[in-house]
Amino acid sequence: PGRRAKGEEGLFDLLRELGPMTVEDLAQRHTGSSEEVASYLENLLAVKRIFPAMISGQERLACIDDAARLRDALGVRLPESLPEIYLHRVSYPLRDLFLRYLRAHALVTAEQLAHEFSLGIAIVEE
Repeated sequence: PGRRAKGEEGLFDLLRELGPMTVEDLAQRHTGSSEEVASYLENLLAVKRIFPAMISGQERLACIDDAARLRDALGVRLPESLPEIYLHRVSYPLRDLFLRYLRAHALVTAEQLAHEFSLGIAIVEE
C-alpha cells in the first residue's frame, strides 16, 4: 500500500476513499500498532461511523456512507441500528463501487472485479 493513515480519522478516511476493507488491510495501511488500530475501529463502530459487512465471504468494515450502495449493489445485510438517512437508495450503486475500486487499484481485470465483489463475470462486463 502507498500512503499510510494516521489516527482514528485516518482510518475513517481510508474506508471512505477506498471502500470496505478487512481489519488486516486497514492495519497494513495505518501507522499505528494493531492495538491502536483496534481501539480506533472500536470507537468508529461505537459511534456508527462504520459498520461490519460481509462481502465475498469476508468480514470487512465499511463507511456508513456506503450502506445503501452495498445493500443495493451487493445485497449486503445492514445492521438494524443504522440511521435512516444512510439508507436512501442511490442511483448507480454498483457503478459507484466499481469506479472507486478502479481508482484505488491499478490494472484491474473484469475477473478481479468479479472476485472482489462476489459477482458473475457477465455482470461486471456489462
